[in-house]
Amino acid sequence: MPIRRPHVLMLLIIGAALFLSVSPDSAWGRAGGGGSYGGGGGGGEDSDGSGEIIYLLIWLCVEHPVIGIPVTTVVVILVVYGKLNATDKRTTRTIHRAVQAQRKDLSDAALAVLQTRDPDFDKARFLERMSAAFVEVQNAWSRQDLAPVRAFISDSVHQRFTLQLEMQKAEGIRNVMEDVRVVDAEFAAVYSDDQFDTIHVCFQGSTVDYNVSLETERRTSGSTDPEFFSEIWSFHRRPATKTLSSPGAIEGHCPNCAAPLKIVDRANCEACGSTVNSGEHDWVLAEITQVQEWRRPDPHHRVPGLDQMRTADSAFSVQHIEDRVSVMFYRCKAATFFNKFAYAAPILSEKWDDLPPLERIPDDEFWKDPAVGKVEVIDVVCGEPGGSDRVRVMVRWSGTRLSSSNGRHDGRTRTVRSQAIYTHVYLLTRRHGVQSVANQAFSSAACSMCGAPIAVTENRSCQFCGTGLVDGKHDWVLEDIVRYTHDLAFRPNRSAIAAEPSTSTRDGIPRLRRAGDNGDGELPDDSLDAELLLGVLARAAQSDGQQHPRERRLLVQWGKQWSLTDDQIQATIATATMGDGELPVPVEQNEAAEFLKQVIRITLIDGRITASEKRFLYRYATRMGYGKVDVRHAIAKEKTDLLRRAKVAKRKKSTSQATRPVTLVCPNCSNVCAADRRSNPGEVCGCPSCGQRVVMDRKA
Repeated sequence: MPIRRPHVLMLLIIGAALFLSVSPDSAWGRAGGGGSYGGGGGGGEDSDGSGEIIYLLIWLCVEHPVIGIPVTTVVVILVVYGKLNATDKRTTRTIHRAVQAQRKDLSDAALAVLQTRDPDFDKARFLERMSAAFVEVQNAWSRQDLAPVRAFISDSVHQRFTLQLEMQKAEGIRNVMEDVRVVDAEFAAVYSDDQFDTIHVCFQGSTVDYNVSLETERRTSGSTDPEFFSEIWSFHRRPATKTLSSPGAIEGHCPNCAAPLKIVDRANCEACGSTVNSGEHDWVLAEITQVQEWRRPDPHHRVPGLDQMRTADSAFSVQHIEDRVSVMFYRCKAATFFNKFAYAAPILSEKWDDLPPLERIPDDEFWKDPAVGKVEVIDVVCGEPGGSDRVRVMVRWSGTRLSSSNGRHDGRTRTVRSQAIYTHVYLLTRRHGVQSVANQAFSSAACSMCGAPIAVTENRSCQFCGTGLVDGKHDWVLEDIVRYTHDLAFRPNRSAIAAEPSTSTRDGIPRLRRAGDNGDGELPDDSLDAELLLGVLARAAQSDGQQHPRERRLLVQWGKQWSLTDDQIQATIATATMGDGELPVPVEQNEAAEFLKQVIRITLIDGRITASEKRFLYRYATRMGYGKVDVRHAIAKEKTDLLRRAKVAKRKKSTSQATRPVTLVCPNCSNVCAADRRSNPGEVCGCPSCGQRVVMDRKA
């Protein structure tokens, strides 16, 4: 008797439902394997029913093949899909947990080094002091008076606040942060190297934020209820510095001699002459970043050329360069805001009698609320005798470009360019042979000879000692500002998988292959450039002249997965639509390969690559000369590599208790020496820095 089509459909549904209802765990796969409630060997009532299901499917295939074969096919597909899905989720979970554990281990190890150098360091006491600094800085901002906090903030933070306060005054307003409270404070990351101990603190605070008129002191805008906000504050100090037993700069006392501080325009103690914000005596606040803009520094990243520079200049530090560049950024923006070259003149190379071309805008235009999101040294070049040293620094910043017809900034303006994100490269230079001044790492807006603050003047010499400021004979000067180009953005040094031409090519196109790894089990962190990657994806979505709503939703999904805020996502997408050369996009195929790998890596670390994301990547890869198989291969390779590294890291962690190194402080150079945990008292290890013999006097 022939079976009618409706009956076939009904039997298919019943068969699939019966299978899933009897054995859901077997169908979908469960982490750890196995679906039996009885725990092995059981039969009869303890059976999971899989035998009966298999028998039923065989019977259907034999007796009613028209029904049995489709039902069996559906069941097999469901089982395979379920197990693949479960495996994928388990892989994602393993990688994510391993990355989180690695971040904690790195911070714990750095904190252990810090406490070895400074046994009196106490985390709770540190956070208590920094919380007090947090409130005091907000209060100083509200008063538009930075003198009370000058002693413990770097020159770059001081320049940033000074410019922003001057902009407020030009607009006739004062921003008030009322009833500031620290809701929570916790370490975001801790790092120690031979130049500085660094602690990044995540503050969660609340405040009533509003503006008042400078003329009437009446409220003009803002909230009436407390608002919550989060920021990352970065504090530095020199490795040899010890925890103070008496009040320090935050409490208004010199951290060197304990005398009360009276700071006017330079962070020096009148009693002993110490530079109190140098990091040599106490912690100094060097950077404030919105929590959503902050990216955890990569502790394994080594700046190209840094070792050679430190051989020639032992006091050279990346921290000073980044602080100096931040000062340069705000000085240039102040020059355009006030249409006054004197702000930038003392920090520019002597070849300039105007701002660098990339900074020049019409006299009636200015940048509203310019803010630095990221400063990162790209590379360092140590020159030859008689030549120059050079440093390239990437600066990520945002701002709104306005125009004022009457030359004022009091609200009667029009928008020339909406809020957008820009990435530029600052080129710094100085004469080869110039030595950095160790106690002026954060005095980057001061004369390197006498320490006097650099004035707003077109006279390019120090007004106190007469030293030339722009010839590069004493400190770094700004030689030029250029766009962040594709060859810098997608150089294959930040991704563990790189395009390798060699023998693995297809029609001369480099394959998407994984570069050789060292097998150390270390996982990449979240230091990849999420904003840049999202911007390039947005530009790719714009390639046909318009951005479809479906693709825009996908871009927003990607941005949120990578921990970007709504404002960052919208500004990044807006920047991508400008088409004015500000966004570096891959040009060569090897650059496109590197871009795809970075997207794959950052997505796998933060979650899973969805089907819609894969389709987007397929379309982009096709335009760049690659195929779907290349993308699938790259995803599979990266996922396999990350999973392997996660498992290795987990095994290392489980066996490290017996073999982890004990940290000892070298009595000669204060560097940290490592000895195996199994070392016996009396055994000797050599300091890797100076060769001093360090004797084990305890077992950990």
